[in-house]
Parts: sequence; C-alpha cells; structure tokens
Amino acid sequence: MLSAFKNFFITFLVAALVFGVAAYFATRFLTDTITGIFEEESDVLDSILNPTETASPPETSGTEDPPPVEDDPLDIEGDSFNMVLIVTDYQPDVFSDYLPTDTELAVLAKQEEAAVGVLGAPYRRIRSCAVLLVRADKERREFTLTSIPSLTRVFTASGNQSVGDLYNLYGRDYIVSKVSAMTGLPIDYYLLVNITEVSDIVSDLGKFAMYFTHDLYFNGRVSTSVRPETAEELQLLPKLFGIGSYAVDGSGATAILMHEEAFGGGDVATHGAELITMFTEIMNKLTAKEAADFISFYEKLCDDAKIDTTFTPKELSARIELVMAWKDERFHRTSLEYPGRFVPETEEEAAYYEPNTTQGVALFSNYRRVLKAEKPAA
Repeated sequence: MLSAFKNFFITFLVAALVFGVAAYFATRFLTDTITGIFEEESDVLDSILNPTETASPPETSGTEDPPPVEDDPLDIEGDSFNMVLIVTDYQPDVFSDYLPTDTELAVLAKQEEAAVGVLGAPYRRIRSCAVLLVRADKERREFTLTSIPSLTRVFTASGNQSVGDLYNLYGRDYIVSKVSAMTGLPIDYYLLVNITEVSDIVSDLGKFAMYFTHDLYFNGRVSTSVRPETAEELQLLPKLFGIGSYAVDGSGATAILMHEEAFGGGDVATHGAELITMFTEIMNKLTAKEAADFISFYEKLCDDAKIDTTFTPKELSARIELVMAWKDERFHRTSLEYPGRFVPETEEEAAYYEPNTTQGVALFSNYRRVLKAEKPAA
C-alpha cells in the first residue's frame, strides 16, 4: 500500500514537472505572438492617426503628388484657402414653373380653384449644375481646381442622392459639407451664384476663347450635343457651337452650364474640363484688372446680391495679393479629376457617377497638412 502510494506520488511529481515546463514555454510563445500582433497593429494605427511630415500618402492611379513647399516663401499677403463654388440652374426669367414662395403659396391657398390645379402641378427643382473646389495654396505656389460632377452619387439621410439634387433637398451648406467629406479638406469659404448671374458676369467681363470637342445645340431652354433629327427641330434648337475654337459670351456660358446631358453619355471628364476652363477664363479677366478695380467689381456683385458668399469683399481685400498671384509666373495652375466611375442608365435607375472616396481623400492628403515654409538660412 505504502509502496503504491509512493510510486503514484513520484509519477505525479514527474508529470507535473513535464506539463509545467511545456505550459510555460507554450504560454510564453503565445504571449509573445499576440503581443507582436498588437504592437504591429498599434504601429499601423498610430501611423494612420498620427502621420509624420515625411510619410508618403497612399498611391493613386493617374495622379501626381503636389509640388513640394518652396524654401523661399514669397512676400505675399493672405493665407492659403479652400473654396467651394456652386452654380445653380435657377433661371426665373426663362422658366416660370418653380415652386411658389411662402407668400405666394399663402395667396394660392386662399384661392380654392387655383390651389387645386396649381399646387398639384410638378414644380421645377433648383439644382446645382456645377460644383467646383478651388484651392489657393501660397506655400506650394499653386491654384488647384477640381470639378465634382453633378451626377455624383452620395449617401444622405434620405438614401443615395446626386450632388446636383442636394441643393434642393438640403441646401447650400450640405453640399459644402459633402465636398469636405469627399476630399478630407476643411472648406474655408463658399460662393454660390445662379446661372443667370454667371451669364451677366461673363457679359460684363467680355467674351473668352474656348475649344469645343463636340457640337452644342442651344435655344435658351435646352442645351444638348445631340443633333435634332429634322430641319424643323433644328430651327427650334439651333447649333450654337461646333467642333473648334469659339469666342464664348454670356449665352454660351449658360449653354455650357446647362449641358448636363454630357453626363448621360458618361463624358464626365469633358464637361468638368469645360467648367474649369470657364472659371479659368473668368479669373484671367478679373486678375487682368488692377487690384483695386477687382475688389470694386467684386464688391458690386455682393452689393447687388449677384452672389451669395462667405468670401466677403473684406476677405478678398485681405487676400488680394494671393488671389492676384493667379497671373504670377511663379505660381502654376493644375486640375485634379475626382476619381470614380460612370454608371450608365438602366431600366431600374438613371445614370450616375460613383465616386471613389478612398482614392479621393488620398488624392488630397498632401493638401491637408499644415505647411510652413522655412526661411533660408542667412
């Protein structure tokens, strides 16, 4: 009995020693492995949340990194800024079927017979036909322009909507917030203008040259690149521009802005390039003026309520040297196409532009950094 207990006790000690040693090394191996995994993931997470100034942004196809910060900062007043330019298709002199104002609705509501027919009619919505992101970057000596297609699909509280419909559904500020989310850039200012005011501005500044890669038919109400089928239809919808160079006036600018049908064929890049060209030519005209005349012209636009903006004449005056650097040879201009793909129309839904927001945010990653050019050593 005692001998059996002794053998059992010895066997128990040997087994405990063997399993204890094995458990120690297994536990250490498992602990080191898990610790390594968490340390590696922590390093990756830290690199994302706290990028260093020397870290390279994710690579994007078809794009180039913005130019480096210049070592010799220019003696130009005014901070770099980002602005969203919005053009609406509101033309009350052309179309009379817009939703009545609250005052008009109150009057109509008292007229029972009129209310039945008028209030039940499908009213024209005010859409944004152009959304342009403009960045003035003093440190990089660069002006950057990006067109956000009106048919860009974004997610909202009411489901997927096009950028063009956001103005009618949620208002101006919502469009600005969406552009900020799509680029990761803080937006310093917005400038909203109706299509009729753009026409007036172009008429005041004078015609600008533009090359067209397609025909454009326009009658004041319809703008299309599709040739009318009959001679009678062509008389009602005449050709405004053919392929080639033209001097564009206010009416031509309206036709370009209204030509959203270009998206129907998936030609998003061409339409965006035309919008950028128009903005470029307007800026060329404005910066050809003396700085004081530029400010005076802009101030009148604000006083006459031609534009709605947070970029007030006072803000322009404080940054006039940077804005006038548009014509400075030491600055360059570039356009960035927002990444995405065109999805053609189907029986279930209309055509739309699907943005790649991951690539979009990466595209503007270098522009989000706080840039401070160091002065050269004495």
